[in-house]
Amino acid sequence: RSPSTRARQRSASNAAASVFGTSALLVRLLTAAILIPVLLGVLWLDSLPATATLLGGFLAIAGFEWATLLGWKGLPRVLFLVAVAALSVSGAICIVLFGAQAPIFLFACAWWVWATAAIIAAQRGRDILPTGRLAWAMLGCFVLVPSYLALVWLQTYDRWLLMGLFGLIWTADTVAYFAGRAWGERRLASRISPGKTWAGALAAVAAAPLVGAAIAQLPTTNPLPPLFMAGLACLVVVASIVGDLFESLLKRRGGHKDSGTILPGHGGVLDRIDSLLAAAPLYAYVLICMLSAR
Repeated sequence: RSPSTRARQRSASNAAASVFGTSALLVRLLTAAILIPVLLGVLWLDSLPATATLLGGFLAIAGFEWATLLGWKGLPRVLFLVAVAALSVSGAICIVLFGAQAPIFLFACAWWVWATAAIIAAQRGRDILPTGRLAWAMLGCFVLVPSYLALVWLQTYDRWLLMGLFGLIWTADTVAYFAGRAWGERRLASRISPGKTWAGALAAVAAAPLVGAAIAQLPTTNPLPPLFMAGLACLVVVASIVGDLFESLLKRRGGHKDSGTILPGHGGVLDRIDSLLAAAPLYAYVLICMLSAR
């Protein structure tokens, strides 16, 4: 083989490695191959206690990681976890007894609008986030509790819509990962998350309408228009990017690369569910508005 041929082959090999990675990607895929069937299996059972318990376990771990990222130990961490659990139970009771899901999810959407402003300010070198343990405990509750309640509500309303949300987020994350590795040169938020790129974000948003239209074809109890679901999917993916960036902002504030090590290849539970934290309340709230308008 000529030197030019070998050079081209090495270049192609390096390009493939940059996109697909090596052992790190394999570990990531193996972890997902174990977790995804477990999660989908529980959702398929259509059992509220099973779903609430599984998601509650993830919520507890995420709360533990939130406290750890901020350097809380001992009693402060315990009190924070108790507060998250108490608010989750109280919120679930309000939803079941009083149908208060719409106000709860609307509040969460308003909070994420403020979080978006905090992300933009941080990228511009300004910090508008509050200081103090109590303030960050409140922010943790605003982030974790509504997303948990949204996921549980979706399971009670229609498991297909919940599985569609998971499919949308997984697809967006996957497309963003590979598009960013292949074409990502311009950073989305270099001061917050150097690994996020505009190419990855735009590719994820571009893929969203296809997934949204596919969700509209699922055998839901109340079929939704494909065009509506395509538009909602775009909004949800944008929200998922906001959730991802806010979690990155939290990690940078605490000087951590990952929120934990419990999920090989993914880091911690917060690293895995950060997109859902902002996406789930928005998805649930828009669906409530659409369904109530019928």
